[in-house]
Amino acid sequence: MRVWYLFFLTLGWGSFPLAFAVFQRFPDRGFALSKIFGLFCVSYAIWLSASLNIAPYTSSTITLFLAIFGILNGIFLLLHRRAIWQTLKTHIPLFLLIEAIFAGVFFVALAIRMYNPDITGAEKEPDFMLMNAMLRTESFPPKDSWFAGEFVNYYYFGYVIWATVIKALGEIAPIGFNLALATIPALSAAASFGLVYHWTRHIAYGLFSSFLLVVAANMDGLIQIIQRGHVFPFDWWRSSRIIPDTINEFPYFSFLLGDLHAHFMAIPFLALLIALLSAYVDGGSRYVRIPQFFFVGLALGSAAFINTWDYPPAVILAACGMFAAIRASRQAVQRSLLTQLVMSAGLAVALIAISRVAFWPFYQHFTPQLSLKNLRVVAAAQRTGILDFLKIYALFLAALMPMALSMLLENLPTRQTSKEITIITINFILLGSVFWWLGISVRVVLLTAIFSLIFFVIWHRALLNNAHADLPLLLISLAFAILAGCEIFYIQDFYGHPLERQNTIFKFTYHAWILLSLGTPVVLFRTQALLQTLPRKIRIGWRGSLAALCGVCLIYPACATFEKTNHFRGEKQGGLFYLPTLNGIGYIVYNYPQEYEALMWIQQHLDRQAVILEATGNPYSFFGRVSATTGRITVLGWGNHEALWRDPTWKSITERTDEIRQMYENIDKSAILPLLQKYQINYIYVGTLERQTYDNAGLDAFAADFPVVYRNPLITIYEVNPARMKKE
Repeated sequence: MRVWYLFFLTLGWGSFPLAFAVFQRFPDRGFALSKIFGLFCVSYAIWLSASLNIAPYTSSTITLFLAIFGILNGIFLLLHRRAIWQTLKTHIPLFLLIEAIFAGVFFVALAIRMYNPDITGAEKEPDFMLMNAMLRTESFPPKDSWFAGEFVNYYYFGYVIWATVIKALGEIAPIGFNLALATIPALSAAASFGLVYHWTRHIAYGLFSSFLLVVAANMDGLIQIIQRGHVFPFDWWRSSRIIPDTINEFPYFSFLLGDLHAHFMAIPFLALLIALLSAYVDGGSRYVRIPQFFFVGLALGSAAFINTWDYPPAVILAACGMFAAIRASRQAVQRSLLTQLVMSAGLAVALIAISRVAFWPFYQHFTPQLSLKNLRVVAAAQRTGILDFLKIYALFLAALMPMALSMLLENLPTRQTSKEITIITINFILLGSVFWWLGISVRVVLLTAIFSLIFFVIWHRALLNNAHADLPLLLISLAFAILAGCEIFYIQDFYGHPLERQNTIFKFTYHAWILLSLGTPVVLFRTQALLQTLPRKIRIGWRGSLAALCGVCLIYPACATFEKTNHFRGEKQGGLFYLPTLNGIGYIVYNYPQEYEALMWIQQHLDRQAVILEATGNPYSFFGRVSATTGRITVLGWGNHEALWRDPTWKSITERTDEIRQMYENIDKSAILPLLQKYQINYIYVGTLERQTYDNAGLDAFAADFPVVYRNPLITIYEVNPARMKKE
């Protein structure tokens, strides 16, 4: 724990000279983002070298790349030593505050994980499998531990990033998994603070952004208490299922759930992309802007590699950011609007090209299961109701509404905007008519109107060459566009009725929460001037309402945390004997001690690339435990996840399921030799799940033909040695 924290402390300060050069207009010169920036740069370089077979993905290579990165930062430190020293002297309280935010969130998150450490339940097992697959491999793409003979067909860069830290520090995977879960909100809180502080120059608004991003929840906590008339037991799961048949996660729920999923790992790196865009829009010399542009392209590419669902909104954001940068340049007045749009489009295409080329090795082996052909129109009966929407976004709407109204009132009277307002009004009427004809709810029309209004103001202010100040408004515009779009379209994926739009709502509205968390505090900051013109009672009333909503948004984090951690009860308080701990497989020691002994023997004695036959069965269970826990490869883990990742027809999944049954149940073991050779199986695991799933006569028949390499009262592991098998 201490070594992990010291690593990130060192990484932040060690990466600062390079961040200092990239984030030149930021008051902290990128210090709040330096940990993420350094982690991203090192992880990308290591991944690329291992993908191109330049260097193996080992702890020695990681140490070497960290040293090279340190030397590079040392050079930048020498080149900019006076400016860096001056910044440190001037802003040392700000730097200490940023470190305090990171440390505070990290250690609080760590305490929560220590009473909620188990890597089981929901989808932690596939997450752990992917993490162990990265720790096992020395080249990329890694082999899929749940689908012998094939590479991972998933966006896996997030797991590479955290596996890199785990390997560098020599940490064991079950502890590293929980340390990563605690570090993500800490990095996100520091990044959001630094970004919003850059836009407002006010500490309070930076802290409010951190609160919205990593702490705040929806309104369901209060609603639960009112409906039930008591606090505990508290349904911590319910608050992520507000809209029927969908998932409505928010970052704190993701942290508490403990799934190391792509959408959760992506949060700090999405903040890094926005910060790099902001730095580019802020302008500077070409010697700075060219590297900035390259880093924006890299960050854009990582959005697809960490969480592919992030890529479409990230591309839109980057394209709009390029237009804002063109409008903010000194040469803007000399160029027509059409010229600026063409230049912006050219820059956006260049960014997309960088994002694809920089991560080309990933695309060589990745086959996406979804595309635009999966786009469908949402049925009227499935659209979100206004009350459900308010339960989720009430705090954001309350904070944004005064600014939206002020924008309208500010721009309506001017002659300059009368023509544009007339056009937009006509568009509202036409769009509203089409929505009414399609049966789309009024809420979507209102959301689209809000989005159009804010985007209009952004465009209007860009014409006045204030584009650098409108990036936060762009975030909000994009967030509302996402929310509106999810009510009109969905992406048909693996899940059928009534869950067809589950993933669309889940993945895209998660983006909206992040974007709103970064943009809302800036809008709130700008609203203060408007509030000063209003009567004192109205100011007090609105601020009081906003404070009350913030309090409501804290009910879920407080109650759900106590519920999920069993009120922080450890062994001495009557809780489980292994608590508190960061060891994510302590539950196996508690529930399956013989299985734990066998798994630890595998970790210590078997080759990392060994293929082990184990039972396959229902997902969201203990099936797949050998491969997930040890990182060794098996024929088939959770079938539904492999179907989701690579084969929606289930053909290969069904085939492997049947073949696993044949290998376990066939009494004539010489007959299964072709299957053992097909999957290059080295060992056969016979434990409690295997005996519950398959005919025991077939399991007992292994003893006649296969040598035992490990045995305890419940587990037997056989070695596959075809030369020693009996020939019939």
